[in-house]
Amino acid sequence: MIVRIGGEGGSIALLGVRDTQGGWHYCLGRDERSLADFLPDDFDPALLRSRSGWVASWEEALARLDRYPWYRLYPVALHAEFRERILAAVADCAAKESRERAADIAETWEWADRDTRWGGSDSERE
Repeated sequence: MIVRIGGEGGSIALLGVRDTQGGWHYCLGRDERSLADFLPDDFDPALLRSRSGWVASWEEALARLDRYPWYRLYPVALHAEFRERILAAVADCAAKESRERAADIAETWEWADRDTRWGGSDSERE
């Protein structure tokens, strides 16, 4: 688990695995099964959880995240090893927002960063 971001109805997560040469591969997981709790007859729970294919570059991984307004949502888990990369990506995305909105985004993600530094989130596994 590199980062898990929560929103109304579910979460998205950037997942990673290290290969035998030490490189990383990434995929995006989507879990919106909580929608089925509210509207059980409207959703097939099996369709509310998915994973993308794996990619080998950080840029491709971020492009998958960027399909969603992920940086505006609530960070649930932030792996310490990817802290700087994630926070830099958040800053890049937030720079495109209004000054007030960018400040709110920064404050939300600073809280997540403090939690990770205390060791709260980086032990969470998918």
